[in-house]
Amino acid sequence: MPSKDPESVIDKEIRKISARNDELIKQDGTLKREYTTLLRKVSSVITVLNSIDDADTGSAETELPRLISQATVEKVPELKWYNDQISLITEKLEDDEDIEVPEELMDAYTLYKETPLLYNDTHTP
Repeated sequence: MPSKDPESVIDKEIRKISARNDELIKQDGTLKREYTTLLRKVSSVITVLNSIDDADTGSAETELPRLISQATVEKVPELKWYNDQISLITEKLEDDEDIEVPEELMDAYTLYKETPLLYNDTHTP
């Protein structure tokens, strides 16, 4: 039975792991670019919708979250969880309690806020 050199086996494993690491780094970069592009598009859509809404209502005040209607919840029972979450947040806002936001969500929000709009949407009439 041929014996394998332990160092060559280790070197082979290290090369495989290193190649996999390089591949994951490339994928991470690609996903970040795609995520940023998606954020730009979403930001642009939100900006356009807000400008339309502002033109219709004449103000840009943020409303408290509204509950999903009972008729809708009856049709889609899975939405009850969202109503519960909206109720919790509304109660905390009314009681002036702090809402703990996970760091990952804050990072995503920061990225969202710092992402520039698409060129065409910054120059709409």
